[in-house]
Amino acid sequence: MAKIEVQLLDEHRCVATHPESGARLVTDISPEYGGGGTSFSSTDLIAVALATCIGSSLSPMALREGIPLEQIRIVIEKTFDTQPKRVSHLAVEVRVPSGLTPTQLTKLTNAARSCSVHRSLASPIDMTIDLLEEEG
Repeated sequence: MAKIEVQLLDEHRCVATHPESGARLVTDISPEYGGGGTSFSSTDLIAVALATCIGSSLSPMALREGIPLEQIRIVIEKTFDTQPKRVSHLAVEVRVPSGLTPTQLTKLTNAARSCSVHRSLASPIDMTIDLLEEEG
């Protein structure tokens, strides 16, 4: 289980710290909601998580098939609804070099769809949100 800690920086920004590496990621609310737009929004990270997961799932297959990794790009577009506020659609384009065989394309498609973020977003996720008072 991964436990990631998030600290509020101000009224629009948060910083998440990766527990093992100490890497930090700052989020900012998008300007249309009053933020500065200085970084990814939290809903942008849903799109980033899906795209990078797909990339990680494609990499081993592409290497086995002799497809250069640097010739694969993933472009993702997020559609956001306001009533209620939520991500309503993620359109993913996996751009691969021309000349791949139908078998290679099928293998890459299957690898992309097998990513754990895709599977998680495609199913209901059991969630809990608990508020805990800290001493001090």
